[in-house]
Amino acid sequence: MKLSNIAIINSSGSKSPAPFCWYTPDDSSKNQSLPNVRDFFSNTLLPNNSATSDKRITRPLGRSVLRTQKLANFLGITQMKLGKTALYEFNASSPSASVSVFSPIEINGHSHNIFIKGIDDLPATISEYDTVKLIMGSCLFSGRALQMAGTAGTIDILSSERQISESVQRIIVDNKLTLYELETANRLTQLVADILTLIPENIQTTIIIDVPRIQYYSYVLDAFGQQLISPELVLQWFQLVDERNKKVTRLIMRCLTEYLSKRKMPRSPEIQLSSSMDSLEVIIKNSVIVGNHITIAHLCEILSKHDSLWKRVIDLSNPETYSELINLSYVVEQLRPSKLKAIEEKRLTIDIDNYGERRIYQKTQDLAKKIKQIDPNFTYTSLGLYPLESIFTSNETGVSDLYWNDPGHLFIDESGKKFTTSELLAQLK
Repeated sequence: MKLSNIAIINSSGSKSPAPFCWYTPDDSSKNQSLPNVRDFFSNTLLPNNSATSDKRITRPLGRSVLRTQKLANFLGITQMKLGKTALYEFNASSPSASVSVFSPIEINGHSHNIFIKGIDDLPATISEYDTVKLIMGSCLFSGRALQMAGTAGTIDILSSERQISESVQRIIVDNKLTLYELETANRLTQLVADILTLIPENIQTTIIIDVPRIQYYSYVLDAFGQQLISPELVLQWFQLVDERNKKVTRLIMRCLTEYLSKRKMPRSPEIQLSSSMDSLEVIIKNSVIVGNHITIAHLCEILSKHDSLWKRVIDLSNPETYSELINLSYVVEQLRPSKLKAIEEKRLTIDIDNYGERRIYQKTQDLAKKIKQIDPNFTYTSLGLYPLESIFTSNETGVSDLYWNDPGHLFIDESGKKFTTSELLAQLK
């Protein structure tokens, strides 16, 4: 088994079409770095053939083989093909840096490079569960697809800081779906479809599509409270978010339908859309219309009043900022399939997401332990599967980030052949 094609796109500047190259590690790869991508390498999983004796690398590679075998046994994959070469992330300049290995796995003839979390804590087989819920989703836009024009320049409203310190004049948006959104939907739904084929028919299975919406509303609420953005622009922001949420959700549904039909599923799983913050929509919009700033405490009060799980999570976490509340909403969606009362049903949550979102998995585990301490009947069991991106970006920093280093909509390879986003993604399936 060989690893799938990887596209490495030069995202420096604003070149269009953006130049890119193909990269495909093979079974002879021995500690090779990905071209022009910092901290990513490929190395053989065969211990006697490894080109490095660095135990910081060889030990995680060995553990990844064991975890992959456990995953195969858990899912009942009798003829799983494990590749001989894995991609891994490692910042050698950091003494405390860990190695993240993406195990090359073939399921139903489809290749995935997966970072696995939680398999060591699960029973021998998935057949021990009564219900399984798979959660997947995507962020909206990209760093370049949605920005704000302020009095002093461009504001990166989607950044993790989200601090608006100047008056907002207008919103700048690219209405086309970004390469990040398209690649994420295609890659995650393919793995979801392959995992579904392995779940026994007697297990009730549900897919939860967790695409943020109200979460993005909150990005401008601090600025609104400081009168740095007008009510008209805030309502325009809400509308843009609503429209993008619908586009991305439709994209994910379309990809799921396509990949499930190709795999000839014996049954159709139930599909639900996340709604962990929907109860806030009316109060947030009405507050903007009448010109009132809504506080974190008020939002927490509303969520706690309508939802016992939210109340428990808020009581244990005490969020003080919009950002903290947003992060908790993803945790609540993870915890939602768990038991809140003593019932006999055994449930499993499988989180299938981008590798960068794995922190949500750990936050959920930490909160689940706290809930368990005060409620012995509470049970939460989960598995995290994070398939590696099929598209990397390279620029002056060398750091790959398809969301923040958005290369645009048109690309050109080393031979001079041009590709649209759909044509590029078709080569990576």
